[in-house]
Amino acid sequence: MRLFKGLLAVLGIAFSIFLVTPIEAKTKAAYLDDYEAMSFVNKINELVNEIPSQSKIYYNTLSVEGKALYNAYLDHIKLGTLEEPFVINYENITEAEMDIHQQTIEQAYIALINEHSELFFLNGGFGRITRTTTEPSPKDYEVELTFKLTDSYVSLSGDIKYDQIEDDLNMVLATRDFISQGVQALSIEYEKYKYIHDYLILNNSYLKTNDLSHTPVGALVDWETPVCEAYAEAFQLLAHHNGLNSTYVTGVILSNGELHAWNNVRLGGTWYFIDVTWDDPVGADLDYIDYTYFLTPQLPSFERLIDNEVITPTPFTTAIYDNIPVYEIKIYLDGELTDIQMVTSGGDVVVPSSLEREGYDLVFDQESTRINSARSLNGTYVLQTFTITFKSGSTIIKTETVDYNVTPEAPSDPTRTNYTFLGWSSEIEPAKEDRVYEARFRLNSDVNTEGNMLGTATGLAITLGIGLIAIVGLMILFKVLGKIFR
Repeated sequence: MRLFKGLLAVLGIAFSIFLVTPIEAKTKAAYLDDYEAMSFVNKINELVNEIPSQSKIYYNTLSVEGKALYNAYLDHIKLGTLEEPFVINYENITEAEMDIHQQTIEQAYIALINEHSELFFLNGGFGRITRTTTEPSPKDYEVELTFKLTDSYVSLSGDIKYDQIEDDLNMVLATRDFISQGVQALSIEYEKYKYIHDYLILNNSYLKTNDLSHTPVGALVDWETPVCEAYAEAFQLLAHHNGLNSTYVTGVILSNGELHAWNNVRLGGTWYFIDVTWDDPVGADLDYIDYTYFLTPQLPSFERLIDNEVITPTPFTTAIYDNIPVYEIKIYLDGELTDIQMVTSGGDVVVPSSLEREGYDLVFDQESTRINSARSLNGTYVLQTFTITFKSGSTIIKTETVDYNVTPEAPSDPTRTNYTFLGWSSEIEPAKEDRVYEARFRLNSDVNTEGNMLGTATGLAITLGIGLIAIVGLMILFKVLGKIFR
């Protein structure tokens, strides 16, 4: 089934390329052959992306020293000797000054990891930072820094598994270039983002199996192992390689406390939210693609909490990309913010179940339906009331309005000639909805018997009278006829 899903994606992508350009698509195998013939150092240099300027939001926050370190780290990685430490020397400084330098060292590395997700063999941390000093103060410092690798690329004895890194490097590069054929055949940025989004979904299924599940390898090499980091980092890798602006975001899903990762992308001068993982729901059909989390505003803070160290780019959209505006609605109760909703233009505010109170309506000080602007709604709980009606046949005996859970008072028993009142159509209960109670009667038994006898006697008398008249008439008729025919 996985192969079938992959074939569907490849066929669809190949077909779209054919429609856009007459150039014959290159196979992934052909790309793989090219990279297998390349030196390891050249592969590393080919892997490193040129980050689009609008996406360098971490780099741009660094000091002059931090930016220099960021670039120096990248140059060091491009040498391909991953076991070699990165050495920095500081001369004639105090220990307090050295503490500041070390903070800058760490900030520069974090910025590098956030923006260069293609460096899949790095796990995001330092393996070792050592500080060698001389006496007296001020001192000279030498900082020796080693980059920590993903566990799968390090043996139990601590040796780097270059062969495995190179195998995965070949596949990542070949897959990147194969996908990029389709991206580069398109001319509209929206379509390019959609192409990458759709390809990753059609060729992956969420599943954690090892530490590579958290790297682009999980989404570009072993398509049955990615988790959210793999989706988001692969998306960023492909976006940057194709000149598209993307940032990597981490946070927490508040409903279950799970760590999560996704992307922000820049389109038309505005930043948008994309979550490829959530658009590829677990258990969905292999060819199913969701777009619920594609080019939308940020999710509300009560649903997803962004990590403190994450930088959110601006300006960020308040509308879905198809130009249907989305408005932020804040709900306050007793002056306290209790809920935030993003409501599409023309939509209605939905009262969360957590704010529902039995027997009360939540009434707002502004219109909460057919939303057409951002607004703050101040809510007040109003006790529900219901209309209770008592009837006898078509006649309304009594109508009253009662509060929720209050038992209505029945009117005096109604009367009806020759009938006995038996009660109401149902037991009178505390009000929880509008209700109609019907009077029930029974015909009196004595009226029923006498009436039947009277009816029977009257009917019999009439019948006998009619019969007697008929006989007399016939007798007269026969007499007259007899005289005529004599």
